[in-house]
Amino acid sequence: MNPITVAELRADWHDAPDLSSEQKQVLGQLAETDLQEALDAAFRRHEDAYFRILDSTLSDATRALLERMAT
Repeated sequence: MNPITVAELRADWHDAPDLSSEQKQVLGQLAETDLQEALDAAFRRHEDAYFRILDSTLSDATRALLERMAT
């Protein structure tokens, strides 16, 4: 479940130095459903990346332990 709300996304735009006034205006006109879909998709991508890193870390630790036990 995505813990980031549309309100938080909108609030983030107010102090985003890389967004122009025109971009903020265009973003502000988007429908709530479009914003939620974009947030959900971004969250899934980051969640997937997190789990890949976690799996890699767990795998590396297991491999290191097995190598240590073999010596």
